[in-house]
Amino acid sequence: MILFSINMDYVRFDGKHWIAKRPRNGPFLFHSYEYVAEQANQALGKNGIVAIPNARPDEYRYEEFINSASGIKEIEDGRAIYDSGHEVYFMKAQKINTNFNNIPITFLAYNLPFEKNIDDKTIFRALEESHKNNYILGITLPSCIRNLEQVLESYPSLLNHLDFVVGYSGIAALKKTNIPSLGFYQQKIKGKTFDNSYSKEHHKIGIIAVSGGHRTPKTLLGRLFNGFNQTIGSSYTRIPEPSDNNFMADLRKSLQQTNEADHYLEKIFAEALRHKFSIDVWDKTGLPHFK
Repeated sequence: MILFSINMDYVRFDGKHWIAKRPRNGPFLFHSYEYVAEQANQALGKNGIVAIPNARPDEYRYEEFINSASGIKEIEDGRAIYDSGHEVYFMKAQKINTNFNNIPITFLAYNLPFEKNIDDKTIFRALEESHKNNYILGITLPSCIRNLEQVLESYPSLLNHLDFVVGYSGIAALKKTNIPSLGFYQQKIKGKTFDNSYSKEHHKIGIIAVSGGHRTPKTLLGRLFNGFNQTIGSSYTRIPEPSDNNFMADLRKSLQQTNEADHYLEKIFAEALRHKFSIDVWDKTGLPHFK
């Protein structure tokens, strides 16, 4: 069992926020690094952490966002950065849309190198690559909870490879998949230990809450369509603050130990409706998006 000191500082961790819309083959529509960092600090407080996921193996929004910043401290070769001016961390993530026998499964990975993403062709390729490169791996339950239960019938050892699961995503409120995701965790994961067949590690699997938000609007029109709320940091998990010298190893240990008591949850409705509309209308018609 991993015990944390009672004197340890805790921070708020939003493990998945997209920062801004990127139309396929289009520009990344964020206002500025400075504005996003200000909003992250306001939402998460001192030394809060935001994980920014790249959407596909060929998409690099995290790198584009970080390259626009100045005066930041790189951590572990750009896997994360610390902004002392805004007292906020940003770290790289990747959403991995893969499949098992054509059944879609959605992973979320951390500890990825700068400008390197994971191949998502098959679940086995993703797992092998994650182990080889020591990535921190989870499954986004609200995105694939029904599929996961089907996959586990044929591949019951899949859970052994995970460090955490996303059990709550604010953006999933419309889909109503958060409650069954939490139920799955409580029945299949909570209180159990798992043996990773690659690393031979005997470990627990934690559960985190994320905002899942897609935008950080600044204009009056953008904020109006977002319900005048910023979704960055709207749901989060309290974790012990990782040290800069051992950031990813500390983060892995913390995520493996998280539980429901560490969560702050907030549903996202306005932005979820806006995002669905942008996919169904703007993306399909080619109309220009706005920030």
